[in-house]
Amino acid sequence: MINKRGISRITLGSTQLGLDYGINPVNQVSTAAETHEILKYAFTNGINSIDTSPIYGSSEKRIGKFIKEIDSKEIFVITRLEAQEFSDEIWDDRKALSKRIDKEFELSKTRLNLRQIPAYILHFADQSFKNNGITLDKLVEMKKKGFIKFIGTSLYTGDELERCIEDTRIDVVQLPFSILDRRLLESGLLNKAHRRGLIIFARSIFLQGLVFMQWLPAQLSNAQETIDTLHYLVAICDLSVNELCLRYVLSIKEISVVIGIDSLKQLKENTRVASLGSLDKSILKKVEKLPQMPADLIDIRSWGQNYNFTGEIK
Repeated sequence: MINKRGISRITLGSTQLGLDYGINPVNQVSTAAETHEILKYAFTNGINSIDTSPIYGSSEKRIGKFIKEIDSKEIFVITRLEAQEFSDEIWDDRKALSKRIDKEFELSKTRLNLRQIPAYILHFADQSFKNNGITLDKLVEMKKKGFIKFIGTSLYTGDELERCIEDTRIDVVQLPFSILDRRLLESGLLNKAHRRGLIIFARSIFLQGLVFMQWLPAQLSNAQETIDTLHYLVAICDLSVNELCLRYVLSIKEISVVIGIDSLKQLKENTRVASLGSLDKSILKKVEKLPQMPADLIDIRSWGQNYNFTGEIK
């Protein structure tokens, strides 16, 4: 499934190509050969979009090796400017910040074996707008020179999405959206962002694996009733959790979906499920009545005090 911009509706999330990640025990894809098989299968089965970052371990290098081998211009790579480590001195000095961004960009571009990075985004929206958007100004300059095709940011809240809609420097947003987190859809902001022409990627569609768990740890017990209700709907619809959650998000035409992969088997299953397309309208009506994640847990950043994001509960 390819959208009008030539980007597949499924984007391969590559965190686990370089790191362990999630609240369920998962394993990093351990070898370069395994990574190559995953990327090859994705590309030959219509998935041409890959999401990565320089902080995802060896992810950029592994993707870059694959890009060099296939020599294709059709791959749409999203990578990040990780500005959270920038010192206050750098933030307050436009020239120093420009040099640091150039350095980080060149490192990613070299690792990825790309002449132009299709989408270069910041990891947090507050970094995008800090000091009147000094980083965005720099990225706009790089875009005009042809180094970047689209500029964007990852975000978490409706207020941040509103600001991205208003700021014409931004082309791409990556945001949380799932069957249990429908805030941005129900507020009308997703549609507003789509009408503005933003390229929208949904992440955390499985809530880092929470939707698959039958019993939640005490730290997340407030969500137990929500998860129980989700699994009840899965049963009465005669679908798997994976199928209901993934096909629901794919039913929202405005967005593409970032899915993390830790094995070729998992990728094949998600590709099969995605090929089934949108859910029936009767099921979508049932989803509209599902409770969403509790207010204190709907932002996964709040889980950080309980999890170290490598599958181990603190």
